[in-house]
Amino acid sequence: MKKWGFFLAIILFLLIAINQYLTSNKANLLKDDIEYANEENENNDFKPIPSNRNLSVEEDMINDGQLLLVNEEHPLKKNTILDDVVNVFDYDELEKEFGLIDDDIQLSIDLLNRFNDMIHEANKEGDFQFLLTSGYRSWDAQQTLYQEKGADYALPAGYSEHNFGLALDVGSQATTMYRAKEAQWLEEKAWMYGFILRYPENKSDITGISYEPWHIRYVGLPHSAVMHKKNLVLEEYLKLLETEKTIDFTLGDVTYHVRYYPVHDSKTITLPDDDYYQISGDNKEGVIVTTYSL
Repeated sequence: MKKWGFFLAIILFLLIAINQYLTSNKANLLKDDIEYANEENENNDFKPIPSNRNLSVEEDMINDGQLLLVNEEHPLKKNTILDDVVNVFDYDELEKEFGLIDDDIQLSIDLLNRFNDMIHEANKEGDFQFLLTSGYRSWDAQQTLYQEKGADYALPAGYSEHNFGLALDVGSQATTMYRAKEAQWLEEKAWMYGFILRYPENKSDITGISYEPWHIRYVGLPHSAVMHKKNLVLEEYLKLLETEKTIDFTLGDVTYHVRYYPVHDSKTITLPDDDYYQISGDNKEGVIVTTYSL
């Protein structure tokens, strides 16, 4: 009996040690991913705050930026598209870390690089087979798709995030996304790179769209992190900002300050005592200003 107790104690000790190692390793991976994501923000999304700290707010800012809400109640303006759209198949400026379902998919260069970087990080973790199945669609292409496939398959032009240029559909070369490990990875970790699962489970009453594990949208950090932490879809996040007016969120060693301003109330914004800022409209009635310091 004493021998059995001794062996059980050893097994228990080993199990505890393995669990601590795995937990620590997972935490280190998470920390590395967050640091990588913050570095991306430093390099791409934000501008230095001007010395006078004043920012003029114009009406058309409502319809520009990464946080535009696009749904059945808030369609895009027809000229709200990105100006750096390329054919992904023909674009040879980067080594693609994913497959393509056909040679006719378009994306903005900026989004393509961000997506490719994210998949590169994912591929370091396991044997994934990501597949890009759809990206940017022109106004006419969206309307044609809607007319040919109907409302059960597509949305009218202006009501689809694919017309915006910051949304894409991702598949798996191995199986359907409802069962794919690629879908699980995106749901758990895409937020670290500024992407959100736009139409998650149990949120269709809010988004108006049933569960789509393949459809991701770029909103940037820290917004994707806040939404992940609080389990919010974009509609809920923007509503929270309208109500709270200010959200402070710490990601790694960086604290972001997110502030909402109704455009009809604010013509000039005095930026806080930070180093960098970003501004985005919400496609409704306001703008969101995000700032941080190093």
